[in-house]
Order: sequence, then structure tokens, then C-alpha cells
Amino acid sequence: MLTAGYRAGRGHLEEALFLFEQVGAAAKAQQLRQVYAFYLRPISSQEPGGPLSSAGSSLSVGSSSESSQTLLALHRDLDAYAIVKASQAISSEIDLERVLNRVMRTLGEVSGAESALLILEQDDQRLIRAHYQARHNKVVAGLDDALPVRGSGLLSEEVVRYVHRTRQTLLLDDAHNSGEFSSDPHILRNRVRSVLCEPIQERNRLIGSIYLENNLNSHAFTSERVEVVRLLATQAAISISNAQAIVALAEQERVQHELRIARDVQLSLLPQQAPHYPHFEITQSSYPARQVSGDLYGYYQRPQGGLAVAVGDVTGKGMPAALLMSAAVVALAGAIEADLSPAETLTRTDRVLQPFLDTRQNVGLCLAYFEPGRLHVANAGAIAPIVRDKEGTRMLLEVGGLPLGTHLSGQFPYENTVIPLAANDIVILTTDGLVEATNAAGKMYNFDRFEAAIAAGPTHSAQAMLDHLLAEWRSFVGQTEQQDDLTIVVVRVTE
Repeated sequence: MLTAGYRAGRGHLEEALFLFEQVGAAAKAQQLRQVYAFYLRPISSQEPGGPLSSAGSSLSVGSSSESSQTLLALHRDLDAYAIVKASQAISSEIDLERVLNRVMRTLGEVSGAESALLILEQDDQRLIRAHYQARHNKVVAGLDDALPVRGSGLLSEEVVRYVHRTRQTLLLDDAHNSGEFSSDPHILRNRVRSVLCEPIQERNRLIGSIYLENNLNSHAFTSERVEVVRLLATQAAISISNAQAIVALAEQERVQHELRIARDVQLSLLPQQAPHYPHFEITQSSYPARQVSGDLYGYYQRPQGGLAVAVGDVTGKGMPAALLMSAAVVALAGAIEADLSPAETLTRTDRVLQPFLDTRQNVGLCLAYFEPGRLHVANAGAIAPIVRDKEGTRMLLEVGGLPLGTHLSGQFPYENTVIPLAANDIVILTTDGLVEATNAAGKMYNFDRFEAAIAAGPTHSAQAMLDHLLAEWRSFVGQTEQQDDLTIVVVRVTE
């Protein structure tokens, strides 16, 4: 009777034929049917007196040489079937860590390597993302186990550089004793015999490489093994690319979730509408360039009476700017409670913020105190207020100072400026996102256009002036993408 091993081998052969036909390799399937026709005959015709008799397990058909060659060919094709199955298993994975693990496990089983490493290009670096060691039969792979190729000591950096530059397979049959890489420090130190490095590419994009070593044998990586590694590299490229896309999508969703939270926090700190306050009509508009803004504005009732209005801009955009803006809003609110002058309030705010800022971060902030008939202003590196009277005269207040966070307020103190206000005067505070806006031609909106728009604007209401200024800005920039946050606060003196 037939042995269980023979029946299992026949089953694998039949499944391999089925798979070859499914992928369109009909010619290969037909060739195998002809070569192994005997093994595909009905089992009843092989019992007894067939190739495996009940008395033993030796082949009884053909010469021993022919039988050996037939078995070797069958073994090779069943190995190919196993590799195809492994390749399919790799392609079925969508988790990057599992993809890396499967690739390295398969390489360890079929390549003959003592050490196998998978290198990925990431953020202008070459990182070892997975490492297989045959003597331990262990794979180290994962997002948290990345190790820079440079200085790792696990491979020949020169070999990796060559393959990533040329995008060609590099095979060294006796690396330590001959060839252009025989003087490589890693190869010399470890007496490396065989090296195979295969680029991983997907749609002409270099993703990384597979690096294999054998320090025991020269010519360890035969042409058949090179082809196997190339096949696995091709499949790995697709699977890694897909897995990376999924990781990137998950990261994008995580960032968007955090941005939504940051936006909610930011909105809770910034006034959603201007306050109603005796003697003044106030309105505002703010347009973030990203989901969250780096601009800040606020209205504060002063302890001894009067209204404080702050408009500012922190360096950068997006999440870092939003976090710094939030800290500045809280620090400013606390400083205003002390009922100091605008200049003293900015100084105190600066001291509170300094521990949270590095030398590359700062906050431009203009602080204005409105009282009946008077305006008190101090400025920390922001755009100074512009005042327009009922006759159309415009005045850009000459008040300046260094931004908060420069750590120099002690050497260059902020100054207070006081000017009179009359009925129907309009005070405009804005951030640099307005005057620095550009159009499709690359021209900047600039202060001249801004002041001209103020001069031509209506004075019967703060909202009318704001609408006019925004219309002029939109007309200038057209469809050009907004590059910076923009905030405008308009205050009109009613009596």
C-alpha cells in the first residue's frame, strides 16, 4: 500500500498544479503533469506493484538515477509550492510588524542565511526594522525596534549604501577573501563569507533592502536562493507598502483626533463673540490657516473698570502654535487680574511664559485698555493698533517692543502709550496674517493696502468696517491658499 508521505506529496503536487493554473501558468502546469504523470495516475493503478510496494519504500520504476532525478525535481517543485504559499501568507498581512515577522521567518527558512536583516528607508534614514538570527531561530521586528544602519555593527554599511544607490542585487560569494568589499570593516571584523543584498522596490520607489549573511560558507547563496529572495522581496515590497499606508492612515486619524480636541480646547479659551460694553461697539473675526490657530485674542474686564483687549500671534502654526497660544491666554488672564498697566501686564505675562518657551518660540502680543475718552496701549512685537477718526485720518500708533519669550524684557522694558479717543473713532487690531497675505502673483497685501482699505471703510458701525476690510482682503488674495492665521478686532467708540 502507499505510504502516508507519498499520499501527502501527491496532495501537495495536485494543489500546486491547481495554483499554477489559477495564476495563469497553464504551460507550467502542463509540463508538471507530463513529468509527474505516473504520480498523478489513479491510486488504484499504483497498488501493489506500483512505485511503492507493500514490501518496502524503494522506487521500482526506471533506473535509480532517473528515480533520484525525478524525486529531486519533485522536491524542488514542492519547495517552490511552499515558497508560493509563504508569499501568499506575506501578502495576506496588513499589520506592518506581522509583515516584517513573516518575511524574516520565511527568509530564515529558505535562504540559508545565518543572519538576515530588513532595512527600510524612513525619514531620510536607513533603519533596521527586523533581524533574524538562525542560531536562535528568532526574529526581532516591530515599530519600536528600529535601529539606524549607521553604527549598528550588524552589517556592511558599504554594501547597503551600494544597493540603495544602484538599486541592484549584490551577491558576494567570498566577501572576506576577494572582491571590492573585502576591506569593509564589518566584513573584515567578522570574516564574512557570503553576502546577499536585495533592494525592495515598489513602483520604482525604493522602500529598503534585504541583507543576508553567512559567515560559515562561501557560495552559500545559490542562484536558486537568489531567485527566492528576489521573489520574497517583490512580495514584501507590496505588503510593506500597504502596511505602511495603513499605519500612516491610522496616524493621520490619530493626529486629526488630537487636533479636534485641541480645537475644542482652543475654542473654550477664546471668546466666540465680542462682548457688549458701555461706550464701545466691538466685533471680531478670526481665520486659522490650519485646523487649529496660533492667533489669540481676548476681552477682559479690568478690576478697577475699563476693558482690556488683546490680539496676538505665536510663532508657527498648527498644534505647537495652538498649545503655546493656550498657555499665553491663561498667563495673560492671570496678569490682567493684578490690575497693572499694559506694559507691566506684558512684563508679568512674559515672566510666566518664559519656562515654557525655547529660543525659537515667541508670542507677539498687543494689549489695549479702553476707557471713556482714552486708549492705553503696550506692544510686545505685534502689529500696533491703527486708529481712524471720523474725518478719515489714520494713525498707526508708534508703540513697539520685543515679543514675549525673548528673555529680554528686563533689558528692554515695555512702554505705555496713551492717546485720546472721541466718538466714532475706530481702533483696529490685527495679526500679521492680514498684511503678509499674498495673492497668486506672489504680491503681499502689505500695510499700504491695509491703511487704504481702512481709509475707504465705513465708520457708522464696527461690523461694517470689519466686513469691508475682509472683503478687500479676499478680493486681493483670490483663490490663493491661506498661509497664516488671521485675526481682526474692530472697536468703535460710540460716545
